[in-house]
Amino acid sequence: MGNILGVGSRVRHPAFGDGVVIGAEVVAYKVCFITYGIKLVGKEYSSWEIIERIEADEKVSFSEAEKALIKILKTWSDISEVVPLGDKWKNGLLILKPEDNSLKPKEIPIDTFFIKL
Repeated sequence: MGNILGVGSRVRHPAFGDGVVIGAEVVAYKVCFITYGIKLVGKEYSSWEIIERIEADEKVSFSEAEKALIKILKTWSDISEVVPLGDKWKNGLLILKPEDNSLKPKEIPIDTFFIKL
């Protein structure tokens, strides 16, 4: 646990420059860089220079771990969200036209097409 950076640790990133750790999430630090603002940097990242290390005095909270688990589940499972179709596409028609002109095109209502995806 001694290699974990605490809030207030100062770092120098090769691309983002000088920054200060302002928070820690499950797998990343939240760092405020002078020029680039707030960025997330993975805890395994090793190409930056640690100018001043401040030891972490708190563990990752349950809510942060829960958020990370939800993100993983959404990425790797069949859980999906229903996203409404944009107004410009409502009642629209999708036309699938084969390259071979002897074949007929197929028309599908856009709503039906996206539900089947």
